[in-house]
Amino acid sequence: EINDIWMSDETDGHRLYHGHIFLLGVQKLRILGRLAGFKIKEVIYVRMSYSSLLLFPIFYPFILMRSLLVYRSNLNKHKSIDAAQKRAVYREQLRININPKTLLNKHTFIVFEKEKNVCDVNFRNEELIKPFDKKT
Repeated sequence: EINDIWMSDETDGHRLYHGHIFLLGVQKLRILGRLAGFKIKEVIYVRMSYSSLLLFPIFYPFILMRSLLVYRSNLNKHKSIDAAQKRAVYREQLRININPKTLLNKHTFIVFEKEKNVCDVNFRNEELIKPFDKKT
């Protein structure tokens, strides 16, 4: 809380911009957007992290290998879900995870585009839903 307020606009009712307090990863932003009916329109990379650049050659092969293995594993799970739908979702996640710009930037802005109304968003799959344990 010591350094979370980065900007203040007193011309418009004391609006504040809170900096680090609301940071989210790209994948969390992506899923929150999808659940609200948005899709990623554009990813804007703002500022490179030089320490990440230094570590990139060492760790990127492991990140790439692990991401590809998880992608392949996820495609083989949940046979009841349409294969094309799984490929599209997991491919988008894979592209974000292995994109060097994602891994090397300190600040990233995501521009979303409205795809559906919230009432039309439904990712429910009855075969994947597990009931809560009923304890008496």
